[in-house]
Amino acid sequence: MKDYNEYRIKQLDRDSQTNKTLATLAGATASLATLVTIGSYVLGNDLIALQNMGTTAAMIGYVVGYTRKTKFNIREKQRIMDNQGKENTQKERLIELKEKISNIKNNIGMSATASLGFGLTTLANMAMLAEGNYMAVGAMLLSGTVTALDVLLTSKHIKDLKDNKKRLSLLEDIDEVSKQPIPELIESKEDERRLLK
Repeated sequence: MKDYNEYRIKQLDRDSQTNKTLATLAGATASLATLVTIGSYVLGNDLIALQNMGTTAAMIGYVVGYTRKTKFNIREKQRIMDNQGKENTQKERLIELKEKISNIKNNIGMSATASLGFGLTTLANMAMLAEGNYMAVGAMLLSGTVTALDVLLTSKHIKDLKDNKKRLSLLEDIDEVSKQPIPELIESKEDERRLLK
């Protein structure tokens, strides 16, 4: 169990480092896209402004999502460290599952925001293509692909959320039942007569 906990802690540390890097890159991209949006709007290039506004929204979704994922990892790491050497109780399993559900909700928000942002970018690229700007084809294909992938991720996360909420409800019911007193068993006719009095 100790080896598994050490493995989980290392895994959480690596994941947190990756999340921080992705959040930083998304933040830098969002900043650049915001500047391009403002500049394009000022110069009257509304479609380029719209294209970059969608990218900004998607990147902000990633920044928020990856930052929250890092916080979840920190809490999970602390929980593992606090409970090393202890038996994994029903209460601990419930806490762990509630954290997992919160993390899934975060993933839904991140993927949904990104799909909306990149969807807006894709629409702007389609409008640019309709105006004869054929350089928008590559950007449209890229943003459209990312939109589709984020939509698929969102639907997968929604299914995971439903499954884990059912599991949580079942565990909470089991926990509640385990706290109730056990009724006396009827093993003989005498027991039955005694209980009916």
